[in-house]
Amino acid sequence: MWSAEHRAAEQQAKRANGAADSETTPRLLGRIALRLLLASGISYLLWRVLGLVGVVVTAPLFGVLLARPLIDLVSASRAAVKELALADLEGRHFAYRGVALDIAEDEDHRRWIRVADLRKLLPGFPRDDLLLRQYADDCRKEAAGLRFECDALLGTLARASNPATLRLKSWLEREVVAPSQKLRERARGSRREPPSPSRSPSPPP
Repeated sequence: MWSAEHRAAEQQAKRANGAADSETTPRLLGRIALRLLLASGISYLLWRVLGLVGVVVTAPLFGVLLARPLIDLVSASRAAVKELALADLEGRHFAYRGVALDIAEDEDHRRWIRVADLRKLLPGFPRDDLLLRQYADDCRKEAAGLRFECDALLGTLARASNPATLRLKSWLEREVVAPSQKLRERARGSRREPPSPSRSPSPPP
């Protein structure tokens, strides 16, 4: 089970690693350019002295000087591509008792759990068609499958009496819903207009 602090620390570390990769790539390109220039200079000098034989003799030098930085550049590029591919998943994946839960957050800081993941913990959770009929405003259909709004999910689980379901409800409230509610309150506070300055009464003539 991941705490909110653990996820925040992990995301911060990933951002730091991404910054490090962005700084490493220019240095690698600089190393490649410098070594290419050095090998080309030596090859040119030997060509002037020995002709075509000099070019043949210095050919392996390019491989010796460029092999390591080229390998490092490929590794850095693969890491950058992987980071871009996973960027959309940042902050969306939670885990409860070893079960991964895809929980998306919209622009209003409301969180939506993927119903297919939820059914791994609650096999008797209603079918998609029933959810769409009874909770139309609390459902979102996406390519990844149906999602259910987490605040509404707490309301449906409040009627449960099964201890395992109540433990899941407590975890959702603490780790998923409460942080999103704080984000919404903070957003509302930042959008609230400052009060207009009070006008003092005009002095009598």
